[in-house]
Amino acid sequence: MSNANYPVNPAGSAAFVTTVSALVFAFLVPICSADGVVQPAVVAVLAGIFAEMSRRHAVRKLVASLNATDPDAFLDVYINGAQVGSIASIDVISLKLDSLRDPRNYAAQFANIIGFAGRGTLAALILVPLMLFWTCVVSAWISPATFQTTMSMIARLQPADLARAATQILVVTQIVFMFVIATSFSFSFGVDLGLANVFRSAVHRRIRLKINCASEGKLYFSPVTRTVGRVQPA
Repeated sequence: MSNANYPVNPAGSAAFVTTVSALVFAFLVPICSADGVVQPAVVAVLAGIFAEMSRRHAVRKLVASLNATDPDAFLDVYINGAQVGSIASIDVISLKLDSLRDPRNYAAQFANIIGFAGRGTLAALILVPLMLFWTCVVSAWISPATFQTTMSMIARLQPADLARAATQILVVTQIVFMFVIATSFSFSFGVDLGLANVFRSAVHRRIRLKINCASEGKLYFSPVTRTVGRVQPA
């Protein structure tokens, strides 16, 4: 078969780097506010460039796999453990490349990330006041004198001191935010903030359309002419 190439989209790459950098910058600025905006800006740009390099590396791997795949190779498609059809291996790779080429998927993924971060931030804003409240309650119960002294010191804070305290609380909020994000990936906590892989979902949706399958669920592939029965994740 002839070698396939992946079209370069400089405008799309620039938009991708800019968006990733903006998200990272917005997250880092509150943490690094005391040191100015130069450091978070540099880190944000590097993060955007790294994300674009990773994206291009994934594309190159798919293109190389497409060029090396036998056109007559087919895969059985399983959804929720049940076989629902078969599809050519090169079609699966092509659908993955199409998913990476579709700008709507990038927009949907960033919207999903922003929504995910917003829900995590909301959870952190609820948890931080609760933590502070119960810290004060426990402190007043265990050591009333120390608690009274602390409250007196807080009452005498100057505007500059209040600004520093607000910055510290914001940092604590971001730490709690990251903790909430981490626990959202753990089934033991039962937290689901709605983070999704839009690209994978788009590929699976196109695969179901191609094999005329309306069922949704966990999708797996297995070679049609296989010698081992272990299925491989999509």
